[in-house]
Amino acid sequence: MGAILASGILDAGGRNVTIKLKSKSKHDRLTAVVGLAVFTQFWYWYPLTYFISLAFSPTALIGLNSDLKVPKFEFLSNAKPSLFDYPKPTTQQTATTSVKVPTAILSTYAKAKSRAKKDAESKAKAKEKAEAAPPSEDASAASTSMQVRVAGLIGSFQVELALFDLI
Repeated sequence: MGAILASGILDAGGRNVTIKLKSKSKHDRLTAVVGLAVFTQFWYWYPLTYFISLAFSPTALIGLNSDLKVPKFEFLSNAKPSLFDYPKPTTQQTATTSVKVPTAILSTYAKAKSRAKKDAESKAKAKEKAEAAPPSEDASAASTSMQVRVAGLIGSFQVELALFDLI
């Protein structure tokens, strides 16, 4: 976070601003002082970082004549010109090696897969048993006795419903 913040402060205003707490008449710039004081508390709430812009003061020299044309300027500076150059943009490395990472298998996936496999096997076994065993007379007798039992349950259930409707 600190490196990103420092880079942003350096690039503020197109690299043409400084933090200035005093005016030209050597008095405190109250908004700049407050802005810098609030900025120092940014770790409590990140939107406070924007208050640093109150302390910025432009360093660019802009001059126009009465016709709003730019006059010719000559400056004498003993500093080397490289101090005023923009930094060279960083280049990213294009050669990257990709490593094949094994696919993660979740336990729920494994359980669902084994459950589906067991269901398929049980259905296949039931189908094989149904095809292998011929229908017998005992099976038809059992089905009639079961129908009688189900009919008896349905009859008693209707009686209970009728009693419930009366209440």
